[in-house]
Amino acid sequence: MNERLTSVIEPINQWWKGISPREKLLVIVLSVLLVIASIYWGVIAPLQAQKASAEQRLISERQLYSWVEDKANQITSLRAERGQVRVNNQALNQVVSSSVKRYKIDLQRVQPRDEALQVVIGPLAFNTLVQWLEFLQKQYGVKVEFMDINQTDTEGVVEVKRLQLTR
Repeated sequence: MNERLTSVIEPINQWWKGISPREKLLVIVLSVLLVIASIYWGVIAPLQAQKASAEQRLISERQLYSWVEDKANQITSLRAERGQVRVNNQALNQVVSSSVKRYKIDLQRVQPRDEALQVVIGPLAFNTLVQWLEFLQKQYGVKVEFMDINQTDTEGVVEVKRLQLTR
């Protein structure tokens, strides 16, 4: 191992001794510039790009949150205006199963939990989700206990990771 290293270093050392002081200075300056450029384009530039991407995602998520919050406030105000709802005695899972067909909603999973029903829904238009939840509330007295939604790449389309409904 030591011999291999010596066989590589020796020609470089001979070359170094053979060049003029001006060339040595030029090689040193270029080497320093190469190290600085490598650090910048290998570390700093990618970190800046990731930071910009993260900031853009944060702005996008804040906009989605604001939009969802506005829609939630609209739903709350509509509920207050509507007053009393008719309550149907049909089972909660039957109500959900039959109403998703009407709104063309892709139910991916339905899981009963005590007095509630937890559902996972595939990507759908947010307005469709709001209309469906409003229908469930008005017609059957179904309330949203918990909702976890994510924005998709398509504008106005969300994916419901978890929606817990109860009466």
